[in-house]
Amino acid sequence: MKLREEIDPDLQDKEVTRWWNVERNLDRWDKFHYSKENREMHHVLKRQDMTLAYLDAMNLGKDAKILELGFGGGQMAKRILDRGYEYYGIDISSGLADVASKRCKEYVKEGRAHFTASSIEKKFNFESDYFDAVLVCGALQYLAKPQNCFEEVSRVLKNKRDFVVCQCNMYSLREIFKIRHLVLKIQNLIMKEEFLYSPCYKSLLTETKLKKYFGKYENSKWMNTKFMTKGYDHHTFDIKKRLYSYWRLKSLLKDSGFETVGACGATFLFPKNNAFRSTSVFFNNILQAASDKKLVPLLFSYADNVILLSKKI
Repeated sequence: MKLREEIDPDLQDKEVTRWWNVERNLDRWDKFHYSKENREMHHVLKRQDMTLAYLDAMNLGKDAKILELGFGGGQMAKRILDRGYEYYGIDISSGLADVASKRCKEYVKEGRAHFTASSIEKKFNFESDYFDAVLVCGALQYLAKPQNCFEEVSRVLKNKRDFVVCQCNMYSLREIFKIRHLVLKIQNLIMKEEFLYSPCYKSLLTETKLKKYFGKYENSKWMNTKFMTKGYDHHTFDIKKRLYSYWRLKSLLKDSGFETVGACGATFLFPKNNAFRSTSVFFNNILQAASDKKLVPLLFSYADNVILLSKKI
């Protein structure tokens, strides 16, 4: 599946780099997202656990070389290194490379951890057939041309070895309970949208493929009412985030020479700190168990994150 809509790769790289070098974002991915202050901490931990479960099931030797794309604050890198592997990571942010290096400083000193600040959709600075496994968790939405990334993974990964892809899901079940989000998801499905837009009616009509019909009304009075603009995100960075589903990722992997051999989903509901929290936790656990045990076919494909295990063929 070749994605149809193009993004200027140079502009995207520039803006994504700026975004991930902002002090606030560095701090959030270094500390907040993995702290008890974050009510949604279980979300990032669960998807990380399930991604690493696929790595553990590979039964690789301790001399195995692992590549992670988009390592963020280095939390998953630390867990991979604790397993005894030699670790290599690529992330577009030099700030995050510094953060991750500090988090894994003992392994950096030993020469077992290598963090590089670079785009993950440009040619990797590694020999072909070099890695025993490649992982990417929550970074593909920032790519202008994901095919370039997947082809590079295929080049540096050894034959018959595994590529694990974990990515936010455009068809997350939790969003059907929010009317604006549900309407947007239905439009995404019908119009086969490729990019993420603000969950507001104005964006739905003027920024999606519907803009050819409604774009001329963008500055009209009715289009800018509170009803139409509720949920609008004001962007200071010129970044377009790609939308992915289980099926879209599976198709992209196939086009790049990978066979999907396993899949699962991580988290279904985000419990809030309110009177319904315990009920939300209960139903999230029920859905997660049903998904893990494959009691409901393809239930995982409606989780907040989908994790695909693929093999280079």
